[in-house]
Amino acid sequence: MFTVRNLLIAFVFLTAVFRSNAQEEKKEEFKRHKIMLVLGHAMTPEGINVNGKKTVLFLPSWGLDYDYSLNEKWSVGLHTDMIIENFVYENPEEIIQERTTPIAIVATASYAVGGHFTIVAGAGGEFAEEENLTVVRIGIDYGWEIGENWEIAANYMFDFKLDAYNTGVLGVGLARKF
Repeated sequence: MFTVRNLLIAFVFLTAVFRSNAQEEKKEEFKRHKIMLVLGHAMTPEGINVNGKKTVLFLPSWGLDYDYSLNEKWSVGLHTDMIIENFVYENPEEIIQERTTPIAIVATASYAVGGHFTIVAGAGGEFAEEENLTVVRIGIDYGWEIGENWEIAANYMFDFKLDAYNTGVLGVGLARKF
């Protein structure tokens, strides 16, 4: 039989159950995969301007990075970058070379220092119509979580292109963890 007393007891019981469930800590699931789209600017001090003079060039670039987390600190990945302008540079032998929209593909290892700061290192190649180059990369990345499984990151990567030119890329990325 429904009485006010029985309804009140049921209400108190259900409130206590829901309140205790709400106070349980939800352990966040560890996301192993991260894919990030990066908009950046590559800077090369070995550039040649349209007047034929050596100058620092600032070139727009896009990047697509994939990382697989081995654990909370270490991850491995494949980072790709494309400079979307053609340019001319002077190599170490003082020979002027041209690059047509080069694409770099670099295998990386990353180590997380603290909650948001990451150190990146890797090696790979840069591919263009003129010639392919060997790339050694070091860099830093700082990410901010902007929602469940989303992150905004600022990064700086420096690419040593053996026997050619070097680039420093300052970028901003949007990442999805899954």
